[in-house]
Amino acid sequence: MHLVRIALATTRMAAMRHFYNQVFQAKLEAVNTPEGTFYQGELGQLLFTLVPNDIAKVEARQNRHQMTFWVDDIEKTLHTAIQAGGVKTQQSVETEIGKLLAILDPDGNTLEFIERKSA
Repeated sequence: MHLVRIALATTRMAAMRHFYNQVFQAKLEAVNTPEGTFYQGELGQLLFTLVPNDIAKVEARQNRHQMTFWVDDIEKTLHTAIQAGGVKTQQSVETEIGKLLAILDPDGNTLEFIERKSA
């Protein structure tokens, strides 16, 4: 078994599409369905879909999912994320596996970035 797709319900479609295209080069493209317009692309090796929340009807008070990504340059990634509408939530911290920091995407979902320690 392996994970093949992540779908996020969003209330801020334009901002989320811009953010994920800029930070992750997700290549999100419109897919028109009878229910409405979704955006599909890729997030790493996974299919990635943004779904309008008026269709998904998610009633979360805060995000229920947190994604963590390996990055080559945490400061460059942070800069790109902030320029694309992300919000830094903490200073980077050193962990046993590398430097870690968290941001919020435009809908308030937590994303962690980890820059691995050099071997």
